[in-house]
Amino acid sequence: MSDRFWWYAVRSTGMVSWAAFAGSMLAGGLLAGRVIRRPQSIRTTVGLHRHASALALVLLALHLVALIFDGFVRFSVLDVLVPYVTRWRPGAVAWGIVAMYVLVAVELSSLMHQRLSKRMWRLVHRASALGFASATIHLLQAGSERHNLLLRWAVMTTLLVLTFLYLGRPLRLFGRESRREPSQSVATTQPIV
Repeated sequence: MSDRFWWYAVRSTGMVSWAAFAGSMLAGGLLAGRVIRRPQSIRTTVGLHRHASALALVLLALHLVALIFDGFVRFSVLDVLVPYVTRWRPGAVAWGIVAMYVLVAVELSSLMHQRLSKRMWRLVHRASALGFASATIHLLQAGSERHNLLLRWAVMTTLLVLTFLYLGRPLRLFGRESRREPSQSVATTQPIV
């Protein structure tokens, strides 16, 4: 395959992985803030949350494969798995690696939800905000589209909405909270990812 193919694969999988991660964070924020109250809407949002995070992880894996096969920078497996090993923008790449490990940890904790204490699951799950921040910094520092005004506006808008959603709950912007967890009102045994 041509080098152009891998370059486009690196760009597209990276940006769409970030967008899927953002979608999962937005759906999670709607659930955590209890903005959505109808049971059917909650079930739909839980499904969106889970599928978006799984999609982000699959696209992230494709992003790493494309980086290794792309001939422009010539990343090794260690370059994409260990922070500061690469010589090409080591700080920017390190942010992406940290985001990758956080996303993997959150996904694994969700799959093992039944075996973890609720406190441990929540602690790991809340780390997704740090992972998303790391992924965003990586996108804006390492991505070839980092100077694209449309991308910057999309990132800023996403961050503003996420800030509102995640700060809205502690500030009680969405009305009185029920004592029930969102997962209790949904007929499902799987955790909210």
